[in-house]
Amino acid sequence: MASDLVLVIHQAKHARFERHGNDLHATVKLPLVAALTGGSTSVQHLDGRSLKLPTEGLVVKPGTVVRLPGEGMPISKQPGQAGDLVVHFDVQFPGRLDEQQKRLIKQALG
Repeated sequence: MASDLVLVIHQAKHARFERHGNDLHATVKLPLVAALTGGSTSVQHLDGRSLKLPTEGLVVKPGTVVRLPGEGMPISKQPGQAGDLVVHFDVQFPGRLDEQQKRLIKQALG
């Protein structure tokens, strides 16, 4: 007697990445000083590679998103093709500032 085989696949949650179709989304925490002054930052990919994120020379605002083409999930039946890695920046603000820090920030930013 023949019968159908039904497979149910559940995708496990990952600590850093969330899959949206062929794209991978990740949130990277960025200290306020790095967001304002630039510098390089990176994200470790699923395969262990460290991918440099293009933030040098930029002021990264809360909600800034960077897309790295071809760094997402492999596309089924399209060898060599992959979705994108979409990085969302979470700018980390300090919990409090003392009077001297406030004065220096006001002086620097006018």
